[in-house]
Amino acid sequence: MLKNRLIILFVYLGDVIPDYVVANANRTAELFEYEVYLAIEAEARISEKLKFSPKLSIHKIEELNFKREFALSHDQEFRNGFWMHTFDRLLAIKEIHRSLGKKTSILHVESDMLIMSSFPFEEFLHDKTKWFNHDLYGDVASLVFLPNLSETEWLYEQLIQEAKVDPLVTDMSALKRIRNRFPESIQTLPDVFSTLHEEDSRDMFDGLALGMWLCGVDSRNTYGFQLLHENSVFAPDGSITLKEALCGAHFYLNDNNTLFLRRLGKEIQVHSLHIHSKDQELFSIDNRARLERYVQMAMKQEPQVMKFNYDTFKNLMVQNLVAGKFSSYIRHLAKFFLKGIGSKQSRLWACFVYMIRRDRQ
Repeated sequence: MLKNRLIILFVYLGDVIPDYVVANANRTAELFEYEVYLAIEAEARISEKLKFSPKLSIHKIEELNFKREFALSHDQEFRNGFWMHTFDRLLAIKEIHRSLGKKTSILHVESDMLIMSSFPFEEFLHDKTKWFNHDLYGDVASLVFLPNLSETEWLYEQLIQEAKVDPLVTDMSALKRIRNRFPESIQTLPDVFSTLHEEDSRDMFDGLALGMWLCGVDSRNTYGFQLLHENSVFAPDGSITLKEALCGAHFYLNDNNTLFLRRLGKEIQVHSLHIHSKDQELFSIDNRARLERYVQMAMKQEPQVMKFNYDTFKNLMVQNLVAGKFSSYIRHLAKFFLKGIGSKQSRLWACFVYMIRRDRQ
């Protein structure tokens, strides 16, 4: 049971706030009784067409005052400083938590993380810091539970130390190293791998892998194509793959829009999904029809194309042409299509099936 007042916190760093970020924060604020905050930089631009839920609180971050303590060496051009922002976002939680008071717990939610209506806050968020295991090299911060301010301040100091030691550290590698050093202080949320192999477990939280499998990845990574079931070979500990874990599994939605996974007679509730594809229709209160579409497509576990975004494809072509990287871009595009060629696991086959299906609609 929660001991403190719980705040659900979204933190987005960047000059422009994408529509899906506000949509997800609004949805969460409308769906749950807990206080929901969206923290953004004070100078960030928000489209005038976006409307905020009256239940959503906006927190303005005036200054990121921790940058002087370390210098990371990531490529600033990649997604406008993607790896910088993901690391800084965790550090920013400290000052936000201080402003909200000592007697608060925080559930940090990444902006593309879908919390299902079934999310068991009271049952799983107690007095231990929690986040997700991912693989041998990194953990995932798509959900981070911080039970009190002292735990948040402690995590901040650990992250700073990691950044000082390794200028190439990411949020994922830092969290993994911290958990390896302090295993007694941090718990992990049960994911698809741990839940399916624990007989009594009936609750699952997705941090990354399952949401990517079910709903695809960011189409900027796949040349405008929204590909599903592409990460089937992912294996967190180098043994069982996601495809093997999901072998014989069946997804379904009940009348309350609760997502279930049934495998070998065992029914498991899925309480969160990482929507890496940024499908904004999933970030609405009434997302059942869209979620059902993904559930239907999950009946076939081979790679499938959900949709094709021509604007993304065109913009990537133009960006690489302007940057003088067009020939390299074309080579990588060819490799993308040729992966798994000759089998129904190939991307080229998935694109071919999509085009036929679209023409018939």
